[in-house]
Amino acid sequence: MRKPKNPFKDLNKFKIEIAYFLKKHKTTISSHSARISDYFEMSNYNSIVKFYENNGYKVSPKNLIKNEFRYKLSPAGYPNNFSFFEISKTYTYKRCRKEFDFEIHHNVAVQSAINNNLYVTPDISIISKGSIRELKDPRYFFSGSRSYYYVPNKNLQTFCEVKNFNPFPELLFNFIGLLQELKNDVFNKRQSDKNPKHIAPSMMISGGGNYHTNLIRKDIMKRYKTNIFFGLFYSRNQPYSKLKMSNVIKIGSKF
Repeated sequence: MRKPKNPFKDLNKFKIEIAYFLKKHKTTISSHSARISDYFEMSNYNSIVKFYENNGYKVSPKNLIKNEFRYKLSPAGYPNNFSFFEISKTYTYKRCRKEFDFEIHHNVAVQSAINNNLYVTPDISIISKGSIRELKDPRYFFSGSRSYYYVPNKNLQTFCEVKNFNPFPELLFNFIGLLQELKNDVFNKRQSDKNPKHIAPSMMISGGGNYHTNLIRKDIMKRYKTNIFFGLFYSRNQPYSKLKMSNVIKIGSKF
């Protein structure tokens, strides 16, 4: 059996790639991390932004901190202390032009599609503009006066999970559980087909698959409107080069 390729990438290549992306949007990174997995998340976040830009959206960085882009690399911290990208696209309906606005956030809690009292934090979320809410239920408050912020499930357009591993069966099947919890409409094949379109819920994995995990990947993508990307370290401009492909699965917007 062929040995899986190393799923890790040189840290300096990540730094150059992310700095170049932010320079294009007239900002810089606010701080640096020592963890390769953090850079992989930042790289994938940037690739999602570029995917929308490539699909006709206007993109703009928001909530810069001293003109620096601050990535939210963990569920900890208030969303308003971190940066995000706003994306917009205009369509004409019945001779009226309408602009649709969304936001791309990193590590923001999202309400379950099944139980309104449950919350989970995907790595990347595309949400309706201005839809982050403060949870008023004191049971969710942490020590002192800390609050809990989340996105109502009705405002979640799509999400992406980012994993810096070689793929294995349990990792792939766990994605089905998250899909059911957050995007139950996709899980039950009731997803919207309305414009503007979004990338379907996606899992983005650094390492390459073997025969078995490739079979699982194909089966999950056949069952549901999802994307599962393998091998995002193996060639130039990954993962964005894979997101440019015409066969990336998309879903419609929720209103």
